[in-house]
Amino acid sequence: MALILSINTDYGVQASYWKISKCRVDNDNKQIRADIIGYVDQNARENGSLSVGTKYFALNQATDSATYNTMIDSPDGLLTAIYTQLKQGDFAGATDA
Repeated sequence: MALILSINTDYGVQASYWKISKCRVDNDNKQIRADIIGYVDQNARENGSLSVGTKYFALNQATDSATYNTMIDSPDGLLTAIYTQLKQGDFAGATDA
């Protein structure tokens, strides 16, 4: 699973293919964190090119307990739940790859 959306990066390059590279669930502190890595396109990702951007996702139960609990209990899986949240926030307008 990945998202397609053109976003300017800190390197002055547009990344259009975004994929979660790392996801961490901290049960002690009730936090979910994910690193989303951007590539110029899907070909770049599949051919081992370096990423051109990184975005971060964080959710804390203390600030949004309903969303946190829904994501943890998601029948479709945590990564799918994170992608859904991303499309409602920083990645609004993105399509599934």
